Amino acid sequence: MNSIALDPEFAAAVAAQDSYEADWIAGDPVALRAGYAAARAALLPDVAPGCDIAPFETPRGVSGLLFRPHGPNAPAESDQAIVYFHGGSWLVGGPDTHQVPCSHLAVMSGLPVLSVRYRLAPEHRFPAQREDGVAAAMAALEGGVEGLPTPQQIFLAGDSAGAAVAFWTEAALPPALRARLDGVLGFYGAFGHLPEGEAGEPGSGLSSAELLAAYERLGPLKELFATPGFDIAAAIAADGPPCYLAVGDADPLLIDSEALAAKLKRLGRPCVLDIAPGLGHSYLHFVGKVSAAKAALDRAATWLRGVAASAG
Repeated sequence: MNSIALDPEFAAAVAAQDSYEADWIAGDPVALRAGYAAARAALLPDVAPGCDIAPFETPRGVSGLLFRPHGPNAPAESDQAIVYFHGGSWLVGGPDTHQVPCSHLAVMSGLPVLSVRYRLAPEHRFPAQREDGVAAAMAALEGGVEGLPTPQQIFLAGDSAGAAVAFWTEAALPPALRARLDGVLGFYGAFGHLPEGEAGEPGSGLSSAELLAAYERLGPLKELFATPGFDIAAAIAADGPPCYLAVGDADPLLIDSEALAAKLKRLGRPCVLDIAPGLGHSYLHFVGKVSAAKAALDRAATWLRGVAASAG
């Protein structure tokens, strides 16, 4: 078990969140999705001020929520955007459940965020999630989102399971489209490290048994890891864009980010690994309540603004 002390604000925010019964191993997917959505809806008062939120659907059929920063401090129109993939063990969640992280990311970075839907497991097994990620990236670069100029360059970003979707997407894009990526951001990602021994608290979705169940919903493990492109460390290319990996030091998935950062650096790709003291999984949902979580996101947004400026 992880024994690192949690930041007091983070621990209090997690404890105060509405809880619900969740059997992350054998629970009914419909019930798990409803419970997760209700818990995240309780955080909606923490959506960032200074951000317009509207549904979108592209001619390619990609849909989700568009987050646009506004107000006197908002930057001028940009030809860049962020395509964001939500977390939730590839089982739960959607753009609606991630309004707090995406609104704050838009305001802090000054860039519009396209939070996209992708097919969930177990109804849809891998590579459905990767296919939807590629479709979303291509749709963003083609334009067609009402109220958003067609981006010339995009960032891919995601948290937890969505961080994996972001890196699957990058690896699967044709080289000409990969060249239009300015960067990839992964927040506390699930990057394919199978747990050994006990890790995480049962009921959190992050215990060893629950993490294995999450991967098994994508497909039988032996077949899954034999599927070309599933193993992110093996699939990523040396010619990809710079990356930013962020994770708390109290997160059971810390080892995933450390291992992926090491692989990226061996490939010679610029990579920042930000390990936030005292933060556990899903800290982005608490940026409106926890100063350490907001500081962690601000560091990522500062990196993003710098990369966007140098690439623009």
